[in-house]
Amino acid sequence: MTQWAEWTKIGPLLVDTFQELRQTFARHDRRQLIENRSRDLRSLYRSYITRHRELEPFAPAWHEVARTEPFRTIIYTTPPETKISIIDLRQHMEEFPRIVEEWKERANSFLLDLLSQDVNDHANGRRRKGKGKERTPDLSVLERATTIFACKWCSDCLLYPHVLSHRCLNMRRTKIDEQEVEEIEPNALWNEGHDQVSFDTVASEAAITVIRALGEDPSTVTWKQLDQSPKRVECVSCAKERGSCRRLVMTWRQAVSVSLLDLKE
Repeated sequence: MTQWAEWTKIGPLLVDTFQELRQTFARHDRRQLIENRSRDLRSLYRSYITRHRELEPFAPAWHEVARTEPFRTIIYTTPPETKISIIDLRQHMEEFPRIVEEWKERANSFLLDLLSQDVNDHANGRRRKGKGKERTPDLSVLERATTIFACKWCSDCLLYPHVLSHRCLNMRRTKIDEQEVEEIEPNALWNEGHDQVSFDTVASEAAITVIRALGEDPSTVTWKQLDQSPKRVECVSCAKERGSCRRLVMTWRQAVSVSLLDLKE
């Protein structure tokens, strides 16, 4: 009777502990299975991108491809006892161009949606009054030096297409131990949740000021053109009459960064 009484006290706790351990091991096995299969895809996809460097700035990360058909079905739903080899994945390599193009279109569409309907006027430093007809910005807007995005996780100012490959936006943030076994997902999506990147109005305003100081048109000039330009700007408030560093001369990117630091102080 004494032993039974003791068991009734500790029995439920032990059962719960063993069940939790079983779930923990199951989560680990499921994650390991997906990661091992995705690793073969990573090798195959990186090889493809290496041979098509022009696609690299606009291509999804390999872990996003793993969650895209037809690879998702192969990696996620094939029974664990069935071995998946790189040969099985190689049979679907012809899908890479389609996957890259469709992903790029979705990402571009999301970024364009972030821009206000008045983005063209905003680039000129103007704001329309009243309700005008909504205008969808064209893709060329993404290349402008005034189109700057902000990351939810860090202070980087993101231009296009770097925003597509920014590390913070391609990280998996959900803890595995918070997921059910069948929901285990080690592969991240770009901007998962659609709330990790936003249009940086403050940085855009700072860029407009700098671009005008350079004598360029904020409504048309691209970041590539400014990067290639020999023009520089000088910070008049930092000028000194004496000393070895009397003038602070900056590239347009440096000037925008300094302007943002001043605004935060």
